[in-house]
Amino acid sequence: MRALRHLLSPVPLVALLLAAPIGAARAEPSPDPTSEEIAVAALLQASDLPVPATGNGVTTGDATDLAGYSENGGLREVRQTWSAEAGVTTVYDFRWQFPDADAAAAFLDSAEDELSEVSSGAEKQSLPAAQRPLPDTRLYFFEDRLLGTGTIGFNYLMRLDNLVAKVYIAGDKAELTKDVASAIARAAAHRIATALNGIGPAASGGADQSPVPIASASPVTPAPSPTVDLGAMVLRSSDADAAGLKAYGEVRILRRSVWDFVETGFVDLPDVMAHRTLRGIDADMAESLSEQLADAGWQGQFRSVLADDADGYASAAVISSVGEYGDEEGAAAAFDALTAAIADEGARAVDEPPAIGEQTALHTDTTDVLSYDTSRSTLTFRSGRYVGSVDVAGPADDEIPVATMETLGQRLANRIEVADSKQATDLSRMTLKLDLPAEDYIERYDVLDGDVLRTWGETESAYATRAESLKDIERMFRRDEGLPDDDKPLNEVPRFSVSLFQFSDPDTASAWVRGVPARRNVVPVVGARQFGDESLTVAEAYEWDGTSRTGFRIYIRLGSIVANPTIDGPDAPELSVLEGLAALQEQCLVAGSCPSPVAVPAELLP
Repeated sequence: MRALRHLLSPVPLVALLLAAPIGAARAEPSPDPTSEEIAVAALLQASDLPVPATGNGVTTGDATDLAGYSENGGLREVRQTWSAEAGVTTVYDFRWQFPDADAAAAFLDSAEDELSEVSSGAEKQSLPAAQRPLPDTRLYFFEDRLLGTGTIGFNYLMRLDNLVAKVYIAGDKAELTKDVASAIARAAAHRIATALNGIGPAASGGADQSPVPIASASPVTPAPSPTVDLGAMVLRSSDADAAGLKAYGEVRILRRSVWDFVETGFVDLPDVMAHRTLRGIDADMAESLSEQLADAGWQGQFRSVLADDADGYASAAVISSVGEYGDEEGAAAAFDALTAAIADEGARAVDEPPAIGEQTALHTDTTDVLSYDTSRSTLTFRSGRYVGSVDVAGPADDEIPVATMETLGQRLANRIEVADSKQATDLSRMTLKLDLPAEDYIERYDVLDGDVLRTWGETESAYATRAESLKDIERMFRRDEGLPDDDKPLNEVPRFSVSLFQFSDPDTASAWVRGVPARRNVVPVVGARQFGDESLTVAEAYEWDGTSRTGFRIYIRLGSIVANPTIDGPDAPELSVLEGLAALQEQCLVAGSCPSPVAVPAELLP
C-alpha cells in the first residue's frame, strides 16, 4: 500500500462548510482534457476551505501499482494533502487522468476495491442520485472502532469524463458530519468540472492561504444523464378545482420560523414525510425511512402545497408528492415503506381504497400541519417506478369523501403518465440554483402547458388578469432563493430569483423580451453585457411589505426559451454580481441542464 493513497490513520477535521467559490468569465474553447494542466487545475484549492489551510504541494507521478491504471492507458496521478491548524484538518485529494471517459470509468471499476479502504474497515454507503457531487460517485465511510480514537473518514470516489478523483475527508466523530464532508466533495466536483471546461485556475502550490471570496461564478457543465420532470407531475390548482375544491392556491405553510415551512418544490430525502405534521415526523422514523428509500433507489421527489383562503388563513390543504425510483421493484419497496410509516404514526387503513396504479393504500387520521388539529386522508399509490401521494387536510374534522381522494389521485396519476412519456423541456433542470446558505422559498411551474397556477389568496379577477398576461407562455418555472440573516423576514434579506419561460417559437420569445420595458415600466441599462441570442438588462425598485428594495433583472433569450435571473434586496447589489450568475445561467441553457448548485457570491452573504 502506498502512503497517502491508502489511509490507515486519518486525523481530525474541523467543520468545513464552504463549497467551491464561483469564477467569472464566459467559457473559452475547451483545452486538451489530457493535459497535465487540467489534472492539476482539478485539485482542491485553499480557497475551497473556510479556514486557513496549508497544502503539502502538488505531486505529479503515475499509479502503475493500482489495478486498471496501466491497462487503461493511465496518463498521470496528481495529489495534494491539505492541513489546517484549526482543529488539525486533513483532506487527501487525488486525481487520475486517462485518455478518455471509457478508460477512466474502467479504471475506477477496477481500482474501487483498493481505493475504497475496505481493507482498513471502510464500508460502502448508499448515496441517492440527488446527493452525489457527480453522477458517478461512490461513497465509503470509515470509523476507528478498533482503537476507539473517535476518528472517522468520508471517502468520495468520483469520475467526470476522463478524470477520476478520490477525496478523503478525515476527522473527529464529534466534529465531522456527512454534510461537512459532502460540501468538500461538492467543491472538488466543481473544480473538476471547471478544469474540464477550461476556466479553472491552477491549483495552489501549497502556501498558507486564507479563503478569499470570489465575486464571479464558476462554469456549469451538462449533466450526463437527464431525469424526469418531477415538477410537472404534482397536482395544481386546476386539479383541486376538478375535485370540487375551488379557489385553492399554491402556498407556504409556516412552521417554526420564517425559514421553516412546508412548501412546493424539490424535497430532500430526510424530508419526504416532513409535511405530515407541523413539527415534522419523529427523527428516528425519518432516519429509518430515509435508509429504506435510499436502498429502494430513490432518485428525487417533488411536492406541491395548495390551500384554501378562509379570511386570511388556511383551513384546508391538498399536499401532493411524487417520488422517482430506479425501477419498479424499488418503487414497490418504497410504497411498502411509506405506507408502513403512515400506519406506524397511527393512521387507519381504509379497507377498499380507490384502484389507482399497480398498488394503492388510503389512510385516515388527524394532523396539526395547519397549526390546529384537522382531519386528514392520505392516498398513496405506485405507478411504474413512481410513488405518488395525496394528503387532504381539513377543514376541521370534516370527513374527506373517498370520491374526492379518487379524483385527486387519478389526476396525479395522469400527470405522472403524461410527464413520463412527453418529450417536453424540463425547465426545472435548466434553472440555476445557489448552494447553501441560500434557501429557496418559491420553486414551481407557474405555467405548465398553458395551465396557470393560482397563488394563495388570489381573487378570481386577479387570477384572470394574470392568466391573460401569461397567455403567450407555454411553460414557466420559477425559483426564488433568499439569504437567511438571523430572524429577518424574507422581505429584508437579499434574493436571487430565476424564471424560465418557454414559448412556441423564437419570434414569439423575442417579441416578449422586447416588450419587457413597456410591461414593467422600466428603462434598459445602456451598455450592459450581452447574453444568448439577445438579452435585456433593467434596473428595478419596489416595495415589499414596507421594505424598499432595489436590484437588477437580465432577460436572456436562447431560441424559444427566455431565462430571467434577478437579484435584489434592501441594499442594492452590484450589476456585475448578477452578470456573473447570468453567465452561468446562459451555460445552463446551452447545456440543457444545471448539474449542481453554485456557490453564493460573497456580495450576497449577510
